Amino acid sequence: TADNTISARKIKVKRFYDRKVEFSGEITAIGNGNIQVGQTLFLTDSNTVVYDDNHNRISPDQLTVGLFVEVKAQYDDNGDLWALKIKVESPDRDRLEYTGEIIAISADSINVNNRLFYVDSNTVILGFQGETLAFENLVVGDVVEIKAEMQADGSFYALRIKLEDSSDMIMVAGPITAISDSSIWVNGPEFRFNANTTVLDRDYQPIDLSQYSVGQDVTILAVDDGSGSPQVVQSQLGVNATITGLPAESGTVVTPKAFVLNANYPNPFNPETTISFQANFQGFRQVTLEVYDITGRKMQTLYSGPLDAGRYRFKWNGRNALGQAAASGMYIYRLSSENTVISRKMMLLR
Repeated sequence: TADNTISARKIKVKRFYDRKVEFSGEITAIGNGNIQVGQTLFLTDSNTVVYDDNHNRISPDQLTVGLFVEVKAQYDDNGDLWALKIKVESPDRDRLEYTGEIIAISADSINVNNRLFYVDSNTVILGFQGETLAFENLVVGDVVEIKAEMQADGSFYALRIKLEDSSDMIMVAGPITAISDSSIWVNGPEFRFNANTTVLDRDYQPIDLSQYSVGQDVTILAVDDGSGSPQVVQSQLGVNATITGLPAESGTVVTPKAFVLNANYPNPFNPETTISFQANFQGFRQVTLEVYDITGRKMQTLYSGPLDAGRYRFKWNGRNALGQAAASGMYIYRLSSENTVISRKMMLLR
């Protein structure tokens, strides 16, 4: 705006801590080893990659003051922003950002919630941590965010497709029962760390895994890659969700694979949202899925009955058991079976 303030057009809540930022605006100054976009200064070096508006690689000296660019940058330990990628944008083009579930995929297109987007070899595919993927890695059922551009014939070409959630995502919280250089054990099962794992303290500050210790409570977001030991995407000290195993005297522990409770979609939502989970146990069990307000008062029972192994989806219409509309605010959905309980939060915005 005229007074150099920035008006937010969209605020998006993410489950992951990330030191990377994306910023779009007009280049206002270019210096030796830096570029200013709007009022924000980004440092540049030989690792900074620059693209034109057709995603062709160009040299940094082709950038000029007045160009509209999108900058992907990362904070360093001193709080400085280093530009990882700078891409020239054309603000006069028809652009679209769209988030939804993939319902069909072909060799040159992707259908998201019945909207078709065309793709080619220049379409950038990113994982939920920002890692580069192949188009073949996308599957029906994935939730994605698409940045697209309208073509002359009215169709949409996908510039970028980014995974927003993972059906294989596991959230587990509990005490650390054992720890090594590259793994921790939470309530029994092992969770593996790698160079891309984000390790946080209680205040969301990055720390080293060596600063974790047995007995501390931790919340884990991990991906089940089929190895038997899920790969940790993010870990944080403290319990932000709950999962409990069988009583100790039983000699049995319920592993995270018994249930996978996914993030509801959309979130925030109005008027309804979908809650999905996967049950991996053998044989029928009594399963209950309930919604509570933040004070612990039950709003609605979405399901209560026997279920066998499989994937399930339920909708909550934002109303209580009497059919009355719930007020805007935070709500908790809880999945329980025998001695296992998992809960997650969601936001209703009227």
